[in-house]
Amino acid sequence: VDLRHSSGRGGTANTAFLAAGNANATLVAATFWVEAVENSSGPDVLQLQYSQTVMLDFNGLHWPHVTVATLAKTGPPAGT
Repeated sequence: VDLRHSSGRGGTANTAFLAAGNANATLVAATFWVEAVENSSGPDVLQLQYSQTVMLDFNGLHWPHVTVATLAKTGPPAGT
């Protein structure tokens, strides 16, 4: 799944160190992959991989913030 949003408006609340306010998040793009991984020692495992890029504009800078991760399912949700 590919997602992209670039309205040119937006903000972030976790950059309070900026004297003039927070950064504008001018672009957000993300790609998600859901995979079944073969496990030779047990049942197959589901995992979610993603890549996310947020372009932050602050203090005259256009800064890319890239995040990638893999989340592996380890069991059923609690309480089920």
